[in-house]
Amino acid sequence: MRFRPLAFIVAAVVLVAGCAGPEPDMMHRPVAGASPTATATASGSATPTAIASGAATATPTPTPKPSASATPTAVPTATPTATATPTPSVTGTPTQTGLYVEAAYPNSFVSMQTTVTVPASPPPEGTLIIWPGLTPLDTNSNPTYDPIDDGILRPVLTWGPSCLPGTQPTPYSTWYIAGEYHNTIGTDPGFTGCQGGAIMSVNVGDQLLETLTLGGTTWTERITDENTLRSVTFVIDMEGQTQNLLYFYLDGYGQEPVGAVTFSNTQFTMASAFPSAAACTPLTNGTFDPNDTSTAPTLSGDGLTCSIATITISSPTGPISSLRGRLGPHVVPAFLNPPIPSSHR
Repeated sequence: MRFRPLAFIVAAVVLVAGCAGPEPDMMHRPVAGASPTATATASGSATPTAIASGAATATPTPTPKPSASATPTAVPTATPTATATPTPSVTGTPTQTGLYVEAAYPNSFVSMQTTVTVPASPPPEGTLIIWPGLTPLDTNSNPTYDPIDDGILRPVLTWGPSCLPGTQPTPYSTWYIAGEYHNTIGTDPGFTGCQGGAIMSVNVGDQLLETLTLGGTTWTERITDENTLRSVTFVIDMEGQTQNLLYFYLDGYGQEPVGAVTFSNTQFTMASAFPSAAACTPLTNGTFDPNDTSTAPTLSGDGLTCSIATITISSPTGPISSLRGRLGPHVVPAFLNPPIPSSHR
């Protein structure tokens, strides 16, 4: 495997990309020559039904669950035309933390599903996003990388203003979510900026089933609120670019989560078999908070589908000099639309 040098990653860290979260190059990429460290695990968890490899799958019909608060006006399922948004610059302190799984080329991911519970609302300032997402390995390790370059596919749960196109709720009135593709590095027409589907407001305590599924060369992101049974969808044709890194991340711009966030009943399917369940283990690179953990993964009999009961990502804490956590005040492109008001910086 070959990855971008650490100096490039650190330089990119001054960007707060993707709805106040990182563009893939500021995320914690595996570093060439480093020895990734597996997260703490605990075995003994139920394995959800596997997602079929290499094809779009129907979202299971969930049983309604009571919401923690009043249900907002329903947003219909939709697949709008992708649009890009401008990139304003603001001043602030970005934060980030998370784990990743790698399917090195020629292998790649073909589907992913996970469930996240909408956390308590933070103070009314900044922007916080919670997401699982897929990115390609770079051109040194993946011949399908160009011409699209380094973007990210992700359903993005958001608190505060963001780059997502469409009608956002009043800032800090509620959490909201949409499927997104974000790429501020490449220049290939149709694959730049912040693109997304319909936006759905959600309640604290709601359980959100998030799926990414590949059919042919087209990725479908679907989010279903299992409490209200509403859903939104975003579809984009990635023209054969393979996705090799799966992230579970929290990103903040002038904001941090009230507590840890858990991704539950996670499954991901690869194009080719993994050698063992150990290869499914979410990794750190020795610099992330050890409180970012996962339970022991299980691997299907054909080696294609991994299942993990829980992946827990903690809020950044303490003085941090690594890629994880507080990165210091910078003038950064925050990819917010509209920009964060000066009173909340």
